[in-house]
Amino acid sequence: MIDWDAYRRAYPLMTYAQVADFHRRVWASFPDQENCSRDLLARFFESVPSGSQVVELGGWRGEMADHILSRRADLRGWLNMEICEDAVALPVTADPRYVAVHPKTWPWERPLRDRYEVAVLAHVIEHMLSPQLARLVPWLSAGGVRRIYVEAPLRDKPRSWRHSTSGHILDIGWDGVVSLFGKHGYCLQQRHHYPPDRGVLFFG
Repeated sequence: MIDWDAYRRAYPLMTYAQVADFHRRVWASFPDQENCSRDLLARFFESVPSGSQVVELGGWRGEMADHILSRRADLRGWLNMEICEDAVALPVTADPRYVAVHPKTWPWERPLRDRYEVAVLAHVIEHMLSPQLARLVPWLSAGGVRRIYVEAPLRDKPRSWRHSTSGHILDIGWDGVVSLFGKHGYCLQQRHHYPPDRGVLFFG
């Protein structure tokens, strides 16, 4: 059994290695982590230019990469940066454009080695704290990202995750997320809401 509330209490002082080790436990108990809205992700990619490269954070086994790459032969590449090493080792796609890596530290602590025009953040921002998100967004901008897909189970205002059977910890709501992205030049293009708690935002 995973004590999710204990994890949330400990998270602010945990190292990257400790968080990665925790996700090994998550993998052992919950290997199926596909939560993304495939139809909305496909709609988002309708406006992504040919030749684009995609960087995804928390893409697990590459389920969404497989969904899009099988439909977009014109995309140049897809990099999945995933904290769970076990998920990286068992990709669901054999597409040669897909690359999955398990970073040795938080991604925003090192610059991207290539330029990426598109980012996919599907059910990942709720697993970090707002100071981390505040580092992630300018890191994406510095890497060339101009279009971002964001999906998370948030409300407009911050919510309590107490007793939630998940690793969710984000301490801001959609209002704070939109404001943070806006500070780094990203404009909200579309918003989709699934009551009671799932939302999808397209930034450009």
